[in-house]
Amino acid sequence: MMKTRIIVVIICICCIAAVGGLYSFFTATPDYVPLSGEQLNYVGKWNADDKNIIVIREDGSGDYRAYDYSGIANKSSSMDGANVKLIGNTIVFQLFTFKKIFTVEQPPYDASGKQKLKVDGTIYTKE
Repeated sequence: MMKTRIIVVIICICCIAAVGGLYSFFTATPDYVPLSGEQLNYVGKWNADDKNIIVIREDGSGDYRAYDYSGIANKSSSMDGANVKLIGNTIVFQLFTFKKIFTVEQPPYDASGKQKLKVDGTIYTKE
């Protein structure tokens, strides 16, 4: 009888811990690290001709939308409110365990009065 009670108590504690962990996972707010210096050149909404969008905010947050029109089925992926880190020649979007890494081939530059950015072979124009 005593063993059964101990097992029930252990199971209850594990269930409570699991529910608390899931609650924390789904309600956690990402810790944004503000951008500074040269990184501020990346701040803004960047649009590509293929409708892909990269948004980088000064507070270190951002969004992206990517569309793939190849093949039979159209695919898309997006991330809103992600942590954005500019590390070397990469832009890293991370939200919880999900991560998208872009390779910067050409940092923000001026072309005919418009700001451009080349990432993963795609040219984005600042809105």
